[in-house]
Amino acid sequence: MRKKKLLLLAAAAALAVAYAVYDYKSEQREQTRKEDQSHLLKMNTDQIQELSLAAGKDPQIVLHRDKDGWRMLKPIKDEGDESAIRDLLEGLGGEKSIETVTEGQDIKWSNFGLDQPKGVIAVTNNLGETERFTVGNRRNYQGDSFVRKNEDEKVFVASSTWFAKLEKKSGEFRNKTLMRFSSADVLEMHLQRGHELMSLKYKDDKGVHIWFSPEHPTWKLDQNKVRELLSMLNSTQALEFIVDGKVRPDELKKWGLQQPRLKMTLSLKSGKTWQADFAAGSDKVHRVRISEPEFVLKISPTDSDKFFFTSLDSLRDRAEPFQFDRAQVKEIDLAGAVKAQLKLEGVAWKSPTGQVDSDKVSAFLKNLNDLNVDSFSAKKNSALDQRLVLKNADGKEIFKMSWMALKPPMAVAAKTSVYAEAFSLKDTDISDLKMNELIQKEKAK
Repeated sequence: MRKKKLLLLAAAAALAVAYAVYDYKSEQREQTRKEDQSHLLKMNTDQIQELSLAAGKDPQIVLHRDKDGWRMLKPIKDEGDESAIRDLLEGLGGEKSIETVTEGQDIKWSNFGLDQPKGVIAVTNNLGETERFTVGNRRNYQGDSFVRKNEDEKVFVASSTWFAKLEKKSGEFRNKTLMRFSSADVLEMHLQRGHELMSLKYKDDKGVHIWFSPEHPTWKLDQNKVRELLSMLNSTQALEFIVDGKVRPDELKKWGLQQPRLKMTLSLKSGKTWQADFAAGSDKVHRVRISEPEFVLKISPTDSDKFFFTSLDSLRDRAEPFQFDRAQVKEIDLAGAVKAQLKLEGVAWKSPTGQVDSDKVSAFLKNLNDLNVDSFSAKKNSALDQRLVLKNADGKEIFKMSWMALKPPMAVAAKTSVYAEAFSLKDTDISDLKMNELIQKEKAK
């Protein structure tokens, strides 16, 4: 009997738990249903193909999506800014009604500013279905918006962000990148600052495509830096559109574009030429004039300077003078302020003049291999009084560097055996090698 009661109690408890779980899930479903119903836009934003905004006396903005992405149809035909349009659509998709303030046939629309509305936002999906939102020009005491959907006899209270959406200008939805085509299409780049001209060309070097300088063909350029320069043209965003199409001569003069501080010309695989002129006008505003499409854009001074201060020296490969194979190094000779001879025996470095920390030797070789030139402008000096030589297992020299401190003592003149020119390093580059720590001198007994 007792066992039967226990079974009944267990069954009752299980039933109670099951009911509680069912009740909880029902509440969740009801809450989800209410939240879904509160969304004003019922369409999937990924399926929207056209979007329009009309606010007051501002020109209507019409955006359309085709197989190539978003384009602006009004007030001007141009490529769309995918990110800005996506943000607007996602914002629309998240808009909810806070409450229904009134409904029915006797609504006095002027009470909500819907007789002369702030504006209208309309979206159309790929099935041709349209949803239209009219936003009143009045707000409630909390700053919320009044919205009418389609021609429904109903007024919703919704967030204040509807006003912000309608206050957006057409330029915010246009493609504002300086260069709209791929940097892979560029074969030549010419930068002119006054009488100074810098040229870069693209060539096939034994199956490897590289950029080089026609003026200095022996200089090795950092290919990543050249690609970064081109990619900056694709990533730099203008602040606003100033002129579409032709520019008046008086504007060119006022804005400094008659004699730009930087003229950039690109030759493309298609045979076309693209040009960008950078200038700072008398009003201190930085502008860039693009040849295709023909625009004048406002640009930040920081972005303008990134291109203006690009030089051939800044694009050179600063690691080139320090290229050697660390795996081949079996002997190290140091002469000058630090004198030492080290040799690799098995897996350990040894020296006749003291204890050697092999880990410090490995770190020294890596840091030496990773050095970068500070400036290529240093002149060769016969008085380079410090020296290090790296040799392989046969005692053959594979790398040599000579250097000396310059005055003021913030730089070091240097020369390596794998690079034809002298250059300068920072004095900290030498001190960071920690050559004086390679050997621990044995203490006198």
